[in-house]
Amino acid sequence: MITVAVSLFLALSLPGASANDSVQPAESAPLLIASSSHVSDSATLADLTQFSSTAPILAAPATLVNPIIKPVKPAKKSELPGVLAPRSWLVMTAVQHSAATFDAWSTRRSISSGRGHELNPLMKPFAGSGAIYGAIQLAPLAGDFLGRRLMNSKHPTLRKLWWVPQAAGAAGFMLSGAHNMQVASH
Repeated sequence: MITVAVSLFLALSLPGASANDSVQPAESAPLLIASSSHVSDSATLADLTQFSSTAPILAAPATLVNPIIKPVKPAKKSELPGVLAPRSWLVMTAVQHSAATFDAWSTRRSISSGRGHELNPLMKPFAGSGAIYGAIQLAPLAGDFLGRRLMNSKHPTLRKLWWVPQAAGAAGFMLSGAHNMQVASH
């Protein structure tokens, strides 16, 4: 802010800076005349803003540089945990949600055949309508969340087991769907 004010003052004090040269200052106001040259204005501005022409502003003095500290190199993609896993995680997510949809479809089919009924008390209110397709997707979402948390865990063993919740959920939905198909066909 000070730099702007000083620059403005210096720019206005230069001869010819006024837009209207015919206007005279009031009689009671003291007249300030600044005589300066371009070289002295630059030097004054440089002194006021404290810029050094020999070194950049953000450069550290040579005495502060420690030769013992080595620069840290960025980690390679293969060294980062979970870099290749997101694609696998997405595949497992699709498998688990597809298996849940198959379970919902087979449940509706077994109920509409008259031979089956919903045993899960949480899904029972949705079993007679198409809302079962949306309601059944909540369990795979929980498995996806847990798998993603395991994938990004700080513990190396847990990072290796990220796929277990999704695989277990998909297997459970597939077994339930296969059972529903057997009930519907008998």
